[in-house]
Amino acid sequence: LNNGDFENNLSGWNTYTNTESISTTEAFSGDRALQLSAAGSGIGQTLEAIEGETYTLTGNAKTSSSGYSAVGINFFDENYDYLDGSSKRIIGNEWQAYQLEGSAVAGSRYVQIWAYIDDGNGDVFVDNLTLEAAPRKPSQRSQAKTLSSAPTPQPREMTMQALGSTFLMPTTQPSLAA
Repeated sequence: LNNGDFENNLSGWNTYTNTESISTTEAFSGDRALQLSAAGSGIGQTLEAIEGETYTLTGNAKTSSSGYSAVGINFFDENYDYLDGSSKRIIGNEWQAYQLEGSAVAGSRYVQIWAYIDDGNGDVFVDNLTLEAAPRKPSQRSQAKTLSSAPTPQPREMTMQALGSTFLMPTTQPSLAA
């Protein structure tokens, strides 16, 4: 994940409304955090996914908004058609740790990380986003063959660059944004 700590402002992130900003007074750690204030504002970063891998998104967030705000993971096929996703609602005006997982289902080509605020009646702050991928677990049959010959795969930090400037809104049926 590129610039998940927002220390390089919004570099590497696609914005939805161009009202997304960086706070230099509300960071969880470091000097900067993402700030979402306007209704419908959000950010996203799309990376290549590996089918079958489990992706874990972690970060810190807080909100003064009583409306819906969340962080999430979406999976898309090669045509950017939505396949699956998960999200976690941001609640509370104190910094909290958030973690959620999603698996790249059959046909997954891209994984998208996003943060979003729906109503704009307050602020959302997000900081320290990280994304790790863990290879799918081998089936029990093949596991017996591999245990003696290879170590257990460990999660790896995502270091891929963002792809293009496509940002898809976090909905159950997202569509390409212009």
